[in-house]
Amino acid sequence: MMARLRARRNKSPASVFFTSKGNENRKPQPCIMVACMVGGGKPVGPVWGHRKQSIDRALATLSKRCDCGAKFHQAQEFSGFRVGGD
Repeated sequence: MMARLRARRNKSPASVFFTSKGNENRKPQPCIMVACMVGGGKPVGPVWGHRKQSIDRALATLSKRCDCGAKFHQAQEFSGFRVGGD
């Protein structure tokens, strides 16, 4: 009997842009914007912070909102100036 093969997860590439925007007190804070490179839809953000957790949060939000049909998005293109990070 043959073992069942697992279906591959459908991933789409995403572009990450590091920037800063004013918060509710009008002070500049680091944030990121992400956009799907396949769907070409509206960018998601701002998501506050430049750390890996912020990128993961933004990609998860993009996966929920994007209409490209992918279950997950993977950061492949980075632009802007990253402050700190890991």
